[in-house]
Amino acid sequence: MSNEKKVAAPESGREPEAGTVTLSVAELAEYEADRGRVLELATKVAELEAREARRDSDQAKAALDADIAELSRAGKLPPSLHEWARGQSRAELSAWAAVAPTYVAPRAETPGESVALSDEDKRVARLMGVPIEKFINARQAETKAGGVE
Repeated sequence: MSNEKKVAAPESGREPEAGTVTLSVAELAEYEADRGRVLELATKVAELEAREARRDSDQAKAALDADIAELSRAGKLPPSLHEWARGQSRAELSAWAAVAPTYVAPRAETPGESVALSDEDKRVARLMGVPIEKFINARQAETKAGGVE
């Protein structure tokens, strides 16, 4: 036996069957109005959920783009792999970056500084007792003269 109740309009002139709920025209109109409000609210909830999903997606994309930029600065992710990286989750990209080799020396962080020093260059400068700034200037001069690439 079903819990579903049948609705019969009293104007039909028929005797309602057992288990049938009889509604007046006013009650039926109120039911329809309530149903309309419920559908309207359900639509609004769906719109809000979609907006939240878009916002979350935009935030995740921005975070992934920041990770890609950081890996590029660190010399771990060449530009040729950027599109591939955008197809990965942040966790997958992080796991890959943990084992990926450095393909070039990391770029210099100081604006206008065009020479990036590898860990080996920094070690040599430290062993020679040369300040990093002077070492960079000497490297830039050698690069301009065509001595070092």
